[in-house]
Amino acid sequence: MSIGKIIEVKGSVVAEFTSTIILVALLACATSFGQSAAPVTELPTFQVRGTIRAFNDSAVRGAGVTFESQKISVTVSSDKSGSYEANLPVGLYTMTAKPVERYVERYRRPLFRVASPTSLTFNITLGPAGPFCDSKKPMLDQPLQAADDGVRICGGGDSFPAPSQDQDKVPFDLFIQYETRRPTDRGYTYNTGEHLPGSQSLVFVAYNLFTLQADHIVYDVQRSTLEAMGDVVVENADGTTQRADSMTFKIENGEATLLPPLQTDKNTLSTNECFAKGGLGIVSTNLYIDLKSDNNELLLSAGNRWVGQGATTQEVAIFFDNKIWPPQALPNGFDLSKSAVISFEGDKVRFFDFGKMSGGYYKRPKQN
Repeated sequence: MSIGKIIEVKGSVVAEFTSTIILVALLACATSFGQSAAPVTELPTFQVRGTIRAFNDSAVRGAGVTFESQKISVTVSSDKSGSYEANLPVGLYTMTAKPVERYVERYRRPLFRVASPTSLTFNITLGPAGPFCDSKKPMLDQPLQAADDGVRICGGGDSFPAPSQDQDKVPFDLFIQYETRRPTDRGYTYNTGEHLPGSQSLVFVAYNLFTLQADHIVYDVQRSTLEAMGDVVVENADGTTQRADSMTFKIENGEATLLPPLQTDKNTLSTNECFAKGGLGIVSTNLYIDLKSDNNELLLSAGNRWVGQGATTQEVAIFFDNKIWPPQALPNGFDLSKSAVISFEGDKVRFFDFGKMSGGYYKRPKQN
């Protein structure tokens, strides 16, 4: 298949051509001089292809897909089925997709590396266009607060430096595109809590050749771990996909390494102290503990609250099916593996999430 493309050699004129035209032109030159064509050392190349679809699953036609390196910039267009394809010299590239339609957002992929001939698949789903806040890019070893410690509900994209540690020191970035973002003690949570009216955008994550989409993301900047929750889809570079309810990855050296589920330490609830943000202790993306309340109090999704007894009274609550249940009145169909237990113990609140097999405790601030 011959695909039209625009290639710009940095510092040279832009030309539009097809692979067939190039071959004919080279043969014509060799014949006109009556000489055999001199052997040409071909640069190793790789192929990248995929489809571009909008959030409503319609094909995006005519989008300009650009691959840019330090030496060249190559732009191809998606066809009527939303498909695109490009053949490029191996190396380091960034990637963007600019749709003609204004109702969908643009696509951005940070620096990725291809070291040998191969075939890659980057399928793209464009969310609805909307207002975006300015993205911030923290410097390596910079305090987290210096990057941006604000809450955002107008969408945006964050880039975190995660360079390779080999001799090339490739300056990879972890890129997270989101609808909402909230800070934590160690990093950020994405697409939790309040959302834009009528919006259902997923969180998009790209790191080198790794691609992921999920309902919610928690990124620990200090540990370089990324936890994805809710309809998690990992798209491998060969076009295959992995799906799960939750997955956790270590981000380093150009790789996103899948971590095994957390193993439960019998002393977890007594030794794993967690730290609240703004008086709220996170149990999951749908459940928070209000540590400043005068009562035993929990915050649920959609702004709902559960209020128990006074803060000095010991009390146990069970979170299941997005509701709080007393231990003595569990509903039919109760499943402990999909539940969380919260134990209010005066100056401490302990919790354990059986879905993630993790837990710990929060200290309550001293009351005046």
